[in-house]
Amino acid sequence: MDTAKNVADISRIFANTNTAAAAGAVAALILSQVLYKKPDLTMILNGALAGLVSITAEPLTPSLD
Repeated sequence: MDTAKNVADISRIFANTNTAAAAGAVAALILSQVLYKKPDLTMILNGALAGLVSITAEPLTPSLD
């Protein structure tokens, strides 16, 4: 964290990683609600993990720049 650009990149990585985990969890929640008519905690946690796995390759890439 020696420059302002690095700090901005780290904050973007943090936001992208958290957004990916949240999106995976919400998608799994909706899918389990539709398929099983009740939320399934293991499916939701696996959805969050899948979101984290999907963003792991390059968390800085999905930006609006």
